[in-house]
Amino acid sequence: MTERDIPDSWSSASGREPDQNKRLSRTEQFGETQPFDVPATGSTSKSVKRRKKNHTKGSSINSHSEETAQLSSTSRKWPRWMKSWTLWLVLLMLIPGSIGFLAMAMLLKLPTAPNCPSIFWPLASASVRLHCAQLAASKQTVNDLLQAITLVKQLPQNHPLHGEIDRFIEEWSRDILKLADQSFQTGNLEEAIATAQKIPEDVAAYKLVNEQVDKWQSIWLKAEATYNGAIAEVKERRWQSAFMLSAKILRVDNQYWAGTKYDQLNRLIATAREDGDKLGKAESLANSKVVDNILKAIELAESIGQESYLYQKAQEAVPAFGRKMLELAQAKLDKQDADEALNIARQIPESTKLQGETDDFIAIADAKRSAWIGNVSGLEAAIAQAQQIDPSRPVYNEAQQLIARWQLEIEDVANLEKARILASQGTVPNLTAAIAQVQLIPASNPRGAEARQEIGRWNAQVETIEDQPYLD
Repeated sequence: MTERDIPDSWSSASGREPDQNKRLSRTEQFGETQPFDVPATGSTSKSVKRRKKNHTKGSSINSHSEETAQLSSTSRKWPRWMKSWTLWLVLLMLIPGSIGFLAMAMLLKLPTAPNCPSIFWPLASASVRLHCAQLAASKQTVNDLLQAITLVKQLPQNHPLHGEIDRFIEEWSRDILKLADQSFQTGNLEEAIATAQKIPEDVAAYKLVNEQVDKWQSIWLKAEATYNGAIAEVKERRWQSAFMLSAKILRVDNQYWAGTKYDQLNRLIATAREDGDKLGKAESLANSKVVDNILKAIELAESIGQESYLYQKAQEAVPAFGRKMLELAQAKLDKQDADEALNIARQIPESTKLQGETDDFIAIADAKRSAWIGNVSGLEAAIAQAQQIDPSRPVYNEAQQLIARWQLEIEDVANLEKARILASQGTVPNLTAAIAQVQLIPASNPRGAEARQEIGRWNAQVETIEDQPYLD
């Protein structure tokens, strides 16, 4: 059959066939089929209804396919890390865990403690006062413990917490006494007493203060008495007794006395014993009455230090040793050995504090040495030296007596010299004239004894000369 042979009614159907085939194929794609026995022609209403129904079904299918296409395109646009199941598992574990931790922390969080320094105490409750007092007392210092007592003791007697507060006040008062006892144990008695007396008198525990202070003072006085007794024995160089007293200090109920002071006393006794041996040896050397030994004794006494309790005795011994040297020099001067006397006096150290006496001795000894020359010039030199001694010096009166004596002696020496010149000629008249010249010297004069000796000698010469012819 050719195209011309096809009726007109078929041409329209054949013209719509491709579109229908397309719809059928799209319908079959989603699992729906269109019956093929439906006539192409029929009533207008049925055909319209069928077309509307088919059109509705087709549009719903089209919209569903569009949504599916959009989801598939969206899934293709997500980042790769969002598709990881490990990430989502971690997030599911982390987020609930964090929320739970925060909730538990908020449940267990303690209430904020009151800020004690900024509290207005007249309006503060008893519990707040007790809390702040406990915080202050926990610092365990005297001021903080006193502050704690002050905070709570102001509460009324009928307060429900009064029993507990009294217990705390007694405990804190004992803590203050413990701190005071620490000061006492370290040797600060006054500080310990002052600390203990800071406890308020209106608290029940104040009765412990007087008991503790009396105990401290008793221990301290006993220790001081023992210590001073040992020192007194040291000064008298009774070493055994001093060591026995020092041992008693070990039994004193105080760390300072039983430790520091005991060690100090033992070192002091040991040092004093060594110094005592030095001083004893020095005294033995000084008693030897030898100048060199006395000088060694002075050196030993000077080697005793100021920290020694024998220092004062050593200082007293040095002038005594120097005076022994002066005594030796005086003994030599009494024997008219002026040179040796001056030699000893000039060796006396200045540390003996006898410089003034030594200078006076040297002035007198030097003048006497000049006078002992025996001539007028020597006596005049001696008088000039003696006149230089100051009136304020203790030997001034002695010097004036020597000057008067030496002035008389000058006249006696002149008479003696004149008589000796006459007697030197050896004749009886000259000897008689010499005897007459010497008789002008009184027996009380310094050279009176010497004049008597010369008279006796010259009388013997006269008698010998007169008796010589008879002897011949």
